[in-house]
Amino acid sequence: MNTAIVTDSTAYLPSNIVKELDINVIPLTVTIDGQAYEEEVDLKSAEFYDKVRGDGPLPKTSQPPVGKFAQLFTH
Repeated sequence: MNTAIVTDSTAYLPSNIVKELDINVIPLTVTIDGQAYEEEVDLKSAEFYDKVRGDGPLPKTSQPPVGKFAQLFTH
């Protein structure tokens, strides 16, 4: 039997800890102006704040798709 640590990107774990403990991180989806990004994959924190500054609409978030978790667990 295998054991794995799995979380989503809202845990905001330092990358060195993720690597050291071999933690699987499933990214949250963030939508800004109709464009979807995977948090910390397609969109780093600094880029996020750059995009949301100003008068535009606030970003929308969505939980990671359950399929991403299922895919991780079946491989």
